[in-house]
Amino acid sequence: MIAVTLWDEHVDVAEKMKIRNGDHLFLKNMSCKVGKQSIIELNMNGYRGKGFPQHDPIHILERDSPVVTEIQAYGVLHSLWFQRRVF
Repeated sequence: MIAVTLWDEHVDVAEKMKIRNGDHLFLKNMSCKVGKQSIIELNMNGYRGKGFPQHDPIHILERDSPVVTEIQAYGVLHSLWFQRRVF
C-alpha cells in the first residue's frame, strides 16, 4: 500500500482534477519514507517561498498510455509472484 499526502495548493489542484479510483497518476517532487506498518508514505509539500514553485506536479495518465500499460503488466506479474509465495 502507498499513502499519498498533498499539502497546501496541491490539494486544490487535485480536487479540481476529479481524480477517480483506478486512475494512474504521475506525481512530481515527492518526498518518500516508510512509515508505521511498512506503508510507503509519499508527501508533496506546498510552495513556501523558497526555491521554485512546482508547475503541474500532478498529471492523470491516459489509460492507453504505454506507461500505464507497463504499470499494469508489472502489476499482473507482481500479483502472480505474490500468489506463488509460501508464507
